[in-house]
Amino acid sequence: TKSYKTTNGLNLKSTISNYDNILQTNKIDGAKSGFTKEAGRCLASITNLHDVNYLLVVIKSSTEYPYNAVKDTINIYNYYDENYSYQSILDDDTFIKEIPIKLSNNKSYKITGSENISLYLKNDTKVNYVYEGVDEISYKTKKGAILGTIKIYEGEKLLETSIVYLEENIKYYFDIDISKLDTSKEYYIEVILQGDKN
Repeated sequence: TKSYKTTNGLNLKSTISNYDNILQTNKIDGAKSGFTKEAGRCLASITNLHDVNYLLVVIKSSTEYPYNAVKDTINIYNYYDENYSYQSILDDDTFIKEIPIKLSNNKSYKITGSENISLYLKNDTKVNYVYEGVDEISYKTKKGAILGTIKIYEGEKLLETSIVYLEENIKYYFDIDISKLDTSKEYYIEVILQGDKN
């Protein structure tokens, strides 16, 4: 709050409210100003942008006008407000690559994100993905098995690492639950092996 009345009736007022008519001071949630010869005009302040809490200390602002530290603070907050936000960098729809499945009618499996990840980044941030894991899904691999990891980079900077799970039940050849067969009957099972066409 920029003003406060004490229990004994004393009215306290933030000094930055003096500049409401020339600056966008509502950007600042709270602040403490200061001045020394060495540090010049200073301002320590807090605000919240896109659900992110900021604590900013500005020093050595120009001494030409008493509000310059406030002005510099608002300019910095405006820059982050306009250029940074939470961005989704991984979700269930993020396609990474496709790998083959052994001994199944389903010939391939699409590697996608197994979780939702959002980070507070510059709005024009470009990310790239590196999958490290199995090159194919082997026979009888079950739903929920770990296939590998997805590493998410901004340039050469690693932002996040996410585990990749097999997220569906694969129907394999010869996938018969013998315990459920009627033992009073005879069964004839024909096995046809299909060679690797590759």
